[in-house]
Order: sequence, then structure tokens, then C-alpha cells
Amino acid sequence: MGRQPLFGINDLTTDDQGSVWFGTFGFDIDAGFDFKTKPPAGSLFRIDPPGKVTKLADGVEITNGLGFSPDRKLLYHCDSLSGVWVYDVRADRTVSERRLFAKLPEGSPDGMTVDAQGGVWVAVVMGVGEIVRFKPDGLLDRRVKVPANL
Repeated sequence: MGRQPLFGINDLTTDDQGSVWFGTFGFDIDAGFDFKTKPPAGSLFRIDPPGKVTKLADGVEITNGLGFSPDRKLLYHCDSLSGVWVYDVRADRTVSERRLFAKLPEGSPDGMTVDAQGGVWVAVVMGVGEIVRFKPDGLLDRRVKVPANL
């Protein structure tokens, strides 16, 4: 069985061991895509120094922002078609228990970050132009309008 090509990498984060965690698309985004249909799923990967690549999970439709909880036990991952997902990070730095953390009131999640209190801040696109913050329990905490129309 041959290797499948990686059609694109979008968004990444780093961990305390110097590894890079990133998501990929399951389709060639430059070839165009009809967002009314479900795309082939992409994956979540980790690159450890000096360059070892480990595939961690599948099932991400439109990969976007990534970020760790302050204690590094959770990894949040935006999927622009379905919401913000969260994985448990095991001691060996693999992931398990992927589950939906939060759905946006409107728009699509894009980039994100996690603050020192464990709040998950998400940039919202697709005509919304705002940044939202979710509490660590997934409840919507704040909505900040920004002058953006993407």
C-alpha cells in the first residue's frame, strides 16, 4: 500500500518538547472544493525533533487552529465545517477520546489560541467577523466583533 499525498497543511502549534503538531487536508484545496458536500477527511500529525513524523488521528474535514490547555492534557483543534474538537493528550503524546468541545453560534472556526485560564479563543469567519471565547467547560463566554468580512 503506497503513501497517500498530503494535500495541504493548515495551522499548527508547538509543545514543550519542541514538537510541531499540525493538521492536513484530505483533498487538494487548490483544485477547488464544493463546501456543500462533505470533503475527504484530513489528519492530525506531530513532528518530533529532528524530524520524525507521527500520524495521530484522522477525521478532520477542514483543519484549522490548534492549541493546548495550560496543563497540556488537552489539545483543541478547529474543524471549519463542524466546530472546535478536543482530544485527551496521553503521557506518550498520542491523543485519544476526540469529542466536540464547542459549536459556534454562527460562522466557521478558523485560528485559535488558549489563554492562561484555559479559555479557548476562536477567530470566526464566513461572514461573521468576530472572536469568541469558550470557558474550559465549552460554554460560550464572550463574543468580540471585529471589522472583518471573510
